[in-house]
Amino acid sequence: MELLERDDALAQLLGALAEARSGHGMLAVVGGEAGIGKTSLVRRLTQEAGEARVLWGGCDDLAVPRPLGPFHDMAASGAARVGAHLGDGDRSGIFAAVMAELGERAPTVCVIEDAHWADIATIDVLTFVARRIADVPALVVVTVREDELAADHPLRRALGAAPGAHSRRLSLSRLSADAVRRLAGRGDAARLYGLTAGNPFLVTEMLSAGHGGGTPGGVRDAVLSRVARLGAGARHALEVVSVIPARAERDLLDAVAGDAAPTLAECEAVGLLVSEPGAVRFRHELARLAVEETLPGSRRIELNRLVLRALETCDADPARLAHHAERAEDPAAVTRHGLRAARAAARAASHREASALYRRVLAHGAPLPDTERAEVLDEASEQAYHANEPDRATETRERAVGLRRALGEPRALCMSLVGLSRTRWWIGDRVGSEAAADEAVAVVRELPPTRELARAESNLSQLLMLTQRDAEAIAWGERALTLARSLDDTEVIVHAMTNVGTSLMRTDYDAGRDTLERAIVLGRDAGLVDHVCRAMINVAWDAIEFGRHAEGRALAERGLAYSREHEMWGYADYLVTMLARVEMTMGAWDAARARLDGLLEGSGFQFVVGRIPALEVLGLVGLRRGDARAARHLDDAWELARETRELQRLRPIACARGEAGWLAGDAAAVDAATAETYELALERGHAWDLGELAVWRHRAGLLQTPPPGCAEPYALEMAGDWRAAAEWWGRLEAPYARAVAQLAGDDPAALTEALEVLDGLGATATAALARARLRELGVARVPRGPRPGTRANPAGLSARQLEIARLAAQGLTNPQIAARLVLSDRTVEHHVAAAVGKLGVADRTGIAAALRAHGAEAGGATAPT
Repeated sequence: MELLERDDALAQLLGALAEARSGHGMLAVVGGEAGIGKTSLVRRLTQEAGEARVLWGGCDDLAVPRPLGPFHDMAASGAARVGAHLGDGDRSGIFAAVMAELGERAPTVCVIEDAHWADIATIDVLTFVARRIADVPALVVVTVREDELAADHPLRRALGAAPGAHSRRLSLSRLSADAVRRLAGRGDAARLYGLTAGNPFLVTEMLSAGHGGGTPGGVRDAVLSRVARLGAGARHALEVVSVIPARAERDLLDAVAGDAAPTLAECEAVGLLVSEPGAVRFRHELARLAVEETLPGSRRIELNRLVLRALETCDADPARLAHHAERAEDPAAVTRHGLRAARAAARAASHREASALYRRVLAHGAPLPDTERAEVLDEASEQAYHANEPDRATETRERAVGLRRALGEPRALCMSLVGLSRTRWWIGDRVGSEAAADEAVAVVRELPPTRELARAESNLSQLLMLTQRDAEAIAWGERALTLARSLDDTEVIVHAMTNVGTSLMRTDYDAGRDTLERAIVLGRDAGLVDHVCRAMINVAWDAIEFGRHAEGRALAERGLAYSREHEMWGYADYLVTMLARVEMTMGAWDAARARLDGLLEGSGFQFVVGRIPALEVLGLVGLRRGDARAARHLDDAWELARETRELQRLRPIACARGEAGWLAGDAAAVDAATAETYELALERGHAWDLGELAVWRHRAGLLQTPPPGCAEPYALEMAGDWRAAAEWWGRLEAPYARAVAQLAGDDPAALTEALEVLDGLGATATAALARARLRELGVARVPRGPRPGTRANPAGLSARQLEIARLAAQGLTNPQIAARLVLSDRTVEHHVAAAVGKLGVADRTGIAAALRAHGAEAGGATAPT
């Protein structure tokens, strides 16, 4: 069949191949719906690639994807370096091996097909390669069904990792009516186009079925009409192939289909199957599903059992065995192969796939002895936790704890309880977390000193640190450190040092930070990625909390880079919220909100504590700008913060709600928002906790003098020295805080200066107070501020989104915009997509008209906020 309307796409791929041939590696993403012709296009590329070496691997639509599936395919076809590292759990070895294969010969074309079905380990490798693609003479082509890729799918991060100059994105369109007419010949082209909407696969199926203009039943009937032409033997062989996703090896078919195997040629003749070296496959996945779905349930089970038995004799990939075991409804095989597959996925850091496999074992597998079942539940919980499935992790760990209690295994019970304490904290259940932590220590306290006791004591130290009971946290942490050092247990040492260092920073900043930095180095050397991420987050958080905004921002950027490098996306998302928070403090309100675009709506961001600072930023910026949605954001944040019982979560939201009362001139509302948290700060807060709460109460007339020990800029304002307080905030690069401190004075010049800052930030609610204060002082000509039409950008665009939208409207490409604004291509792509969505247009070609309609085209009336 002729490859129609793909000349431009093929030319782009051949151009990328030419770049790779000259030593400039490229990543090409070929996207489109199922049946759009992605595989046909890439196969044509490899046919025209001349001397290029081709590595081809695919991701399969298994119940749970096999870890590193495409690289198993490549190893089987000659990528020996990759094959040597599969299954050993050595991520760095796999990364290096793939890069070595890509650099072996110029050029190499590496195809990863159907990446929307990729496991996390495959995505990790793809991310690693994408970031370094410029260093190898290779073209990496990734095909993906764009409509099956959720906004928060981790593959999106991998595809965005390549440098802009070394990546290409192709989105294949459906065939035009003219193209369908050329294919249809004398058939009813209009009816065929109407039935298929120009999807190349559907068009081809309809035509090959011999119905010309198509049939009302669509593709399923078109496929089955071909099946009807087959003899009994060929139909039997086709049914066997239909229960085997991706490709069926000929040896496997010989074992399962027996005498029917030779009839596969008949299936190829009618266009249902295509041959590959040593295997056959359906010409399209839609066709395979159409055949499989027609099988009666008992027949489908029987065929999967036959396939399972044949695969067991050749020690096939455990994920593949687990898939057929589940389809065969064989509980013992589900357990046997599912556990092997789950543990292999865990070693490969494919936590999402490991969690799914454990879930299937527990739901469909054979009953296990209690001891083994408890072990499996603990393993399943750990993988669910790393997969950012905290509710499932908690429920699973609770079942493990119940079994451990009944079994009377104190050391194992201790570790299960430590895990339960962590996952309960992750979902915001502070009471449950503390109960599990206390029990974990209690069950091993009377035993000889062990690693379990050290880990339980360090966990207790962590919870105390989080509630700012710092003396107790340090004491428990030092106990855990002493025991861990005697046992030479590096993991517990790093965990405990992180707790001690975080608490110590609140009383001795430099000593605490030094402890955390030593924990980071020790953890990095030991490969303890999770613990390193936690230490990096804590040192950045405390720096920001203590007013060291620029320092804290740099530390958070370091943590974000490390967490992204190691694909620790839960931590990365949390660090994004921290950066948004400090950027808000430093006056970059639009940048702060842009960081959070889509984050809270993503199903992957389930870390309850991490949602609080995100809601704080959205709520405070909205409150100050008069956004009616602000109160809802702050109310949601308060409900989450209350469940944590942690001052570091409660204080920022109490202050934000207090600010809302202050802006409304409602002292009672300020009191209601801050009174309880202020008492907690007096009991255990650090200087900056105490100062921020106190100053809002002072501004509302609820507190006359600064409490002892509060941070200096707050104390200065409460003592009446608003000028010194404003100077402090200026040195800390906090323009809004500086302007609000100036509002406490009676100097028209300082108030006018504050008003200019507030207008520049778009803080209309706070600016209204500044104008009122100037009028009280008798200033005759109070600046009017921005015109109503300039207070908000069209459709809620941020200043950066408006800037980029205007450049896109002028016809600039994403790389051109990125170069002009010194941004990454990925950032520009994100902002263009956000602008398209907010303006309500179909794609970037509609941006110009939408901006004109809002009067916001370049040089128009609307100004950035």
